[in-house]
Order: sequence, then C-alpha cells, then structure tokens
Amino acid sequence: MAGISAERKPPSIRTVWGIAKSPELRLEDEDLYAVVYRETGKESLRKLTAGELSRVIRALQEMKDSARQSAGQADALVAREELQRI
Repeated sequence: MAGISAERKPPSIRTVWGIAKSPELRLEDEDLYAVVYRETGKESLRKLTAGELSRVIRALQEMKDSARQSAGQADALVAREELQRI
C-alpha cells in the first residue's frame, strides 16, 4: 500500500502520560511514577531508555485494558440486576 508506513513511532514520554491520564486510569502523578519505578527501578521518565519506555507503556496499557474489562463486567451486572427487577 502506497503511503502507509509499517514503522512504529518510537515510544515517548508523551505516550506514557497520555495513557496514564486516560479516562480509564486517571492516575495521579505519584501513582504513575510508582509504576515507572516498579517496571524500571528508575524515578525519572527522562532517564528511561526506549526499551524501558516500552515496558512502562505496556504495563500501563495492560492496566487500562483491565480497567475496561472491569467496567464492562460492572455494566453487565447492573444490566442483569435491572432485568431482574422487571
């Protein structure tokens, strides 16, 4: 396909913040830095290598996906309870 690049953008600090502040996670700054430290042992986003940024992004994305699944299960439970009342 012409014009479409198969290359991925390199991991960035902006991506980390974007996922951390997403509606599903809404992490406070200190919670984000706790994830960064847990995944890399470093306390600064600016000191992370591309590989470490990828690891943090992957961890945050897994947290986000888990939050979505939990929200979906809660919605299904509420719908089931509403049907039982009818």
